[in-house]
Amino acid sequence: MGVVCFRARRSGLEPAALDRLDQELLEAIHRTGEVFLSHTRLLDRFTLRMALGGLRTISWDGEVCWELLLAPLRRSAGRPAADS
Repeated sequence: MGVVCFRARRSGLEPAALDRLDQELLEAIHRTGEVFLSHTRLLDRFTLRMALGGLRTISWDGEVCWELLLAPLRRSAGRPAADS
């Protein structure tokens, strides 16, 4: 099974603040009920994980997850939730 580990990037944030941001993103994703992500700690940093190799995983799953992750980041940066 393929697992992708990733973190948000936001210039100017200290590592602990990025950990909190990633944890908030994970909680926001879970509240939607549309996709499930897990987490781990890599090099002592909170890291999001998405499994991509399941039998029922399709490309749409990754696309939905990506948009769900980007929406709160765009809002917090003062940008629209979707690209025009």
